[in-house]
Amino acid sequence: MTGVPKLHDDEVAIDSALVERLLAEQFPQWAGLPARVVERSGTDNVTFRVGDELAVRLPRTVRNQGQVEKDLAWMPRLAPHVSLPIPEPLELGRPSEDYPFTWGVYRWLPGHRSSRSRSTSYELHGIWLLSSARCARWTRPMRRCRTATRSPGVRRWRHVT
Repeated sequence: MTGVPKLHDDEVAIDSALVERLLAEQFPQWAGLPARVVERSGTDNVTFRVGDELAVRLPRTVRNQGQVEKDLAWMPRLAPHVSLPIPEPLELGRPSEDYPFTWGVYRWLPGHRSSRSRSTSYELHGIWLLSSARCARWTRPMRRCRTATRSPGVRRWRHVT
């Protein structure tokens, strides 16, 4: 069992055994696949690699729930309009006795973490920014969405005309 260090006081306990149980209960086609935590996977969510083809993303706290639903709504709409691969959500997991929030199953994106030491990272970020500009007309409706949390210094998305 691989535990995940807590980053927040109100964070729920998450580990690889939990992910494997949730998959077995809700998505039996993936039961038995090993889950291993992705190091430095985020402060809002914990990501696990499941087998060779899947990723599972679980919100750490109540204030981070709802992001998976946004991914399911928007990622398929944005994917055709960006030149780099983006996460492909496959399933929405339900809260259970073991885990109180919705969670997501995604297709695993192969690659490496971006870093300043890699000569191509700035180039790739530039390509991503250009792709983002091309899909700006698709992101305008996203500005109407409320974010999952309202942290100090972070404003809610507002409709901009």
